[in-house]
Amino acid sequence: MARGEDGGRAVIAARGGDSLGAAYATYAALEALGFGFFHPEQTFVPDALVVPDALTEVHAPTYSWRGFHLHTMHPIELMDSFLVEGDEHLAEAERYLDWLVANRQTYVQWVLQDTVDIDAFLRHAGRIVSAAHERGLKVGIDTPFQFIQQNGWVLVPDGQSPPEPQIEARIATLMVVPWDVINVELGNAEFLPSDDQATFDWLNFTAELLDSRYGVELLTKVHCTSGQTAPHFDDINFNFLPGLADPRVGVMPHTVQFYDLFRVAPTYDNEDFSAMREFLLGEIGERRVVYYPETAYWVTFDVDVPLFLPHYGFARWNDLNRLADSGMDGQIDFSSGFEWGFWLNDWMAASSVYDAREDWRDKLAGFTRIFGRRGAAMQDLLARIIEEQGRDLLERNDVAELIGWDTADDIGHFIAKTEFQPVRRLPEEVRKLDADGLAAYEADVIARLTELDATYAGFVAELSRLGAGIPAAARPWYDELADSLAITHLRIRHVLRLDQGLVAVRRGELGLDPRGADTARQRWLEAQDVRHQAEPIVVRRESAYRFPAERIARRRENPTSYEFGYLYTVWDLYYWKRDEARAFPPSFCICDGNLVNLVDNFLGEGGLGDVLESLPPLAGCLDACAHPVEQLAEPVVPLT
Repeated sequence: MARGEDGGRAVIAARGGDSLGAAYATYAALEALGFGFFHPEQTFVPDALVVPDALTEVHAPTYSWRGFHLHTMHPIELMDSFLVEGDEHLAEAERYLDWLVANRQTYVQWVLQDTVDIDAFLRHAGRIVSAAHERGLKVGIDTPFQFIQQNGWVLVPDGQSPPEPQIEARIATLMVVPWDVINVELGNAEFLPSDDQATFDWLNFTAELLDSRYGVELLTKVHCTSGQTAPHFDDINFNFLPGLADPRVGVMPHTVQFYDLFRVAPTYDNEDFSAMREFLLGEIGERRVVYYPETAYWVTFDVDVPLFLPHYGFARWNDLNRLADSGMDGQIDFSSGFEWGFWLNDWMAASSVYDAREDWRDKLAGFTRIFGRRGAAMQDLLARIIEEQGRDLLERNDVAELIGWDTADDIGHFIAKTEFQPVRRLPEEVRKLDADGLAAYEADVIARLTELDATYAGFVAELSRLGAGIPAAARPWYDELADSLAITHLRIRHVLRLDQGLVAVRRGELGLDPRGADTARQRWLEAQDVRHQAEPIVVRRESAYRFPAERIARRRENPTSYEFGYLYTVWDLYYWKRDEARAFPPSFCICDGNLVNLVDNFLGEGGLGDVLESLPPLAGCLDACAHPVEQLAEPVVPLT
């Protein structure tokens, strides 16, 4: 871009190496004038244009593959847009494509569900792919080989018939749409590997088929689950099988949540993701390598609690910056929803994959500039929140105390001994601590939560003070950040009060405090009061959601295995209430208050449901897992 003069008028010239590059340059020129492309459904339009005195900039990408995976296996905003035929949905999909171009991306993919009408889907997808190609973007579709969870449309639907003809026929069905990439998922489910030799053979067969017949690339997710081996291949991690396959099998090494490749990651039974980092680095030069991390994690971790976690933006930058000279092809981010400030994570990730060498604080300034004279202060505050979250929530593992917890997590924790997320002491475990264990819990968890409560109270107060000087055009963006930060602070306080109540009642049971039960009741009543303070924040935010709350935050039928939108649990603060229900009574069945038909829809008919039914922790209450509640009732604090 360059700025010049023409008869006294300012002229900005924007040029690119091709039509997509010219589009990048045009959007960059609009950014230089004050516009912001932070959210696909909401463009920031400044109150007045900012015409730079001088402008000579040349931009070039760090990575060639830059884009997003929309996880339409979950009921996120764009699930309907990309799966369900209709002019309105097509318009939403095209606005997202425009957002990708505005943020200098090159690629998009999403997941096909077996519940959609395949012919209607292919018509709809054909229009989306055509629109993407017109913009210069590449497009992929995600489809597993065999997957028993969450309605995946699979390439090998019949386990009793020869697989190769099935793959060939299913690929032929898909390829009536000119996809650029087919992205396959491995295993029968996230934690259930399929036959390793068969999987290896399917990868090679599919890569050859796609390349020779269609000229299409094959990519495969390399999951971060652990404890799964490939016995026919020297017991290597089952997920690493693609590294032994045909070089035409591209890999997408996957990490989850707000963790990165270089720090701790106490999730999915890992301590960190160093093994994934070594796999990624070892495959560079052997095949296509596209890193595949997340910008949100729907289902119990963050956006549906909700928690405001801008540290995702730093984590995505940290990986990309440190791998900038590795030869890696790029990054495709796993996107799971935008509201409650999570659009900031997607925007930061898009900026980082385009220019991984620019400092992350400077990237923040690309957003906080919209706040005018408050811009520098907003940048500094957001940077300190991000740094604090890296120090406390990530490295110190305080996030484990704040995330949601549902029946699937309980089954993993108590029965399968597999953790989907960082682990905390659950209420029934705190209630079993002896005096020494209880003292240690107070000195550790209660002390950390108390410190965190004070820290976030300070952040909320500081952000509130900045509100008076916010330009009108930036007010909606400020309000969302303020609400997101405020509800995160209340979640910290809510968990702290519940835990203080648990400690108090246990002290009473151990004879350490004769008033323990009374103190516990008071702390629990305070916890409920904190939740009630959070409820009007949810109501206020719902009025500002970019998609109707009835679509993304209520119960409704949709192609996914979840009969509600992704913010349904935010609507009534479900995870907060479940934590209360779990803390108050002396016993709690892990299927109580379950929202999903876990036996059939999530675990698969004839799958783990048959095994679970015989296990003692579920004796007498598995029926609750198969018959979810509409809404969790208000928990009742017990009388002393």
